[in-house]
Amino acid sequence: MRKILLFIVILFSSGLIAEGETSAVVTINEFHEAVSKEPAISRMNYFNSFVGSRVRGHGVVVTSKTANRYNSHYQISVRSLDTKSRITIICNLYSSNSLIQSGIVGKKLTFSGRLLLVTPVDSSRQTFILDILLDEAAIRIE
Repeated sequence: MRKILLFIVILFSSGLIAEGETSAVVTINEFHEAVSKEPAISRMNYFNSFVGSRVRGHGVVVTSKTANRYNSHYQISVRSLDTKSRITIICNLYSSNSLIQSGIVGKKLTFSGRLLLVTPVDSSRQTFILDILLDEAAIRIE
């Protein structure tokens, strides 16, 4: 019985290591460019290859609310600003920092974090929601 339990623990921990963070850093603009060139059926495969990677981006804050997901207390939704692409990317940023919460709707935000999940919004795969665990954020003043 003890050997079986040890075997299960080793399998579980090796899965966590395999799904850990990768060293690649990709920007949301690079997603726009690459995904718009991919056929619709291949877009999820492209995005999924970056799950666990560091991402950087900027956009306009659409919503800011409390949410208990990914061990975070706040969710900020940011719409990407790339107008050249026909692809729409909405980033749901998750953070435990309450300072990022107040009065930022409508402001431009630059952020970086770890990509956790990608969800297509429509069947044509033109709009995607990226769940990102927020590391850094700054309000852009222009």
